[in-house]
Amino acid sequence: MESHCAGKHYLLGNAHTFNGRMLAWCPLKEKSFYVSKTEIDDLSEEAQYWIKGFLAGNEPEPPIDDVGDMFAFDTSQYQFWLKATELFTETGYWYSGERQCETCGEDLLPSQIGDLCAECRQ
Repeated sequence: MESHCAGKHYLLGNAHTFNGRMLAWCPLKEKSFYVSKTEIDDLSEEAQYWIKGFLAGNEPEPPIDDVGDMFAFDTSQYQFWLKATELFTETGYWYSGERQCETCGEDLLPSQIGDLCAECRQ
């Protein structure tokens, strides 16, 4: 975490900003800051498990239809959300809104980092 600062940093809890964002503490600077999983380079085994549990509990809600009911498991909306939440456990990132690949226009998962789909990145 925070590669510009020497020493250990500590995860404190939910940052209450975006899904997957965590509150952390720098004892050298005596400051708190926000961090995402992809910004953490070196972490203890305990931190790995803490983040895994945090992201499981911070997973965005499943999609709902116009009357407020969750989409059925076999719908494209639910399957899209399921793929996105599986990736969320790896990235810890969740974009609010819709995005398309800048190259081909394919819908991007909200948990996908970057502006290109997997096909166009190859």
